[in-house]
Amino acid sequence: MANFGLNKRILTPIIVVVIVLAATWAGVGFRLLQNKKQNDTASDTSTAARTVSGLPKAVDDVQQLRASGNATEAEKKINAALNDPATTNTEKYQLYIQQGNLLTDKNDYADAAAVYTKAAALDKTYEITVLLGDTWRQAGDNAKAKDYYQQAIPLIPQSSPVRDDDKAQLEEKIKALGG
Repeated sequence: MANFGLNKRILTPIIVVVIVLAATWAGVGFRLLQNKKQNDTASDTSTAARTVSGLPKAVDDVQQLRASGNATEAEKKINAALNDPATTNTEKYQLYIQQGNLLTDKNDYADAAAVYTKAAALDKTYEITVLLGDTWRQAGDNAKAKDYYQQAIPLIPQSSPVRDDDKAQLEEKIKALGG
């Protein structure tokens, strides 16, 4: 056997270091594969919970039930989803809007406003603020309606291509309410 000038005393620690490094990198690679698999599974789950419309399945189902005139089943679906601990705040926001829409369909404006207020507590958006203004206007409370319309103006998304039109419509509503 050829002697390359390396003795056993030097070669043994080098082999040990190489083995440790190989084992470490193998472990890191294995952990990375496990994390990727978990992320892929989580991604598949969240994708499966969404519909073609991009809405969570429960919200899409409620919209379809409401459109078909089945308000009772839509309300049951909303209540079940709101009581589900897995329902996210984003989904709750959308479900509260759907619940408020059902109440508005029944001309129950005070209860609709209360539900829309729950949505606004989760995310105060232009959409929900306008819905609150419209609901209070329909309920006959012009002061509250005007207040919500005024709050909605700065919430109009900057990137909206109809930003100026939305602002003009809100200003017109405020003017019609005496403001």
